[in-house]
Amino acid sequence: METEEKDYQTLMKHIADLNKENASLTNRLKAVRSASDQLLTAEEAAELLRVSKDYLYRGRRWATLPFTVVLSKRKILFSRNGIIKYMEGLQHAGSGVQEG
Repeated sequence: METEEKDYQTLMKHIADLNKENASLTNRLKAVRSASDQLLTAEEAAELLRVSKDYLYRGRRWATLPFTVVLSKRKILFSRNGIIKYMEGLQHAGSGVQEG
């Protein structure tokens, strides 16, 4: 029984260490992304995409867009580079972003 408790404590420590490492890596990724990219508000992203701000938020559509950066439950930004890449992909596919 004592061995099981030690194993459990060891595993819990490893999980805590992994969570700390994950948080650190996430923060580093955000720093790298923001250093090489501009994060836009919904208004700025909508203007670049030529859609309304409501279009981005309607039905949680932002959650399906590949250029969305969720910083917290209340802070959603949009990658400028991601939007440009997305729009280029649409042009190559022969379609466009349409409000719906």
